[in-house]
Amino acid sequence: MFRTVRDLGKVPQRDLENTLNLGVGMVAIVGAEGVDAALARCEALGLPAWVLGTVEQHDPSTTIGEDLVTGTKGVHAGAVRMIGSYR
Repeated sequence: MFRTVRDLGKVPQRDLENTLNLGVGMVAIVGAEGVDAALARCEALGLPAWVLGTVEQHDPSTTIGEDLVTGTKGVHAGAVRMIGSYR
């Protein structure tokens, strides 16, 4: 039987997402105006693709009480906020 870290350690999904690389795969960063074309090209090639997120200017007043991760893996140039789930 296949057992996961989450199952064996009773680790909450939120902790896993904040700590581990969960295997999203290759990421292409494109401007907002190129999203539809990039998704269409991936579909034409038979590659599963979806919008993973957006890049926005950080406004500290809007992140009170939200799950905001900064300084991940030694990088001190931005922050990531998980919205929803990729599963």
